[in-house]
Amino acid sequence: MKIIRRAIKQILKRIVKFAREERIDLSLAYSLPYHSKYNAVERVFGLLENCCSVNVTACNHPSPGLKSSLIPGQN
Repeated sequence: MKIIRRAIKQILKRIVKFAREERIDLSLAYSLPYHSKYNAVERVFGLLENCCSVNVTACNHPSPGLKSSLIPGQN
């Protein structure tokens, strides 16, 4: 993994150097590495998993309001 990071860092340095030499206006965008704690959908499913492991009955038989809100087309 360190080798990949070094390679990416080196490539970015070369791109920036080239842009400066050629007087090219350049903006680099960097996104954080993926982690499930930043993904809202995975956070919800994590909560559901915890709920089901603690209270299996509640997850197998959700309240009518919850069930209808989870099924598309039912209000």
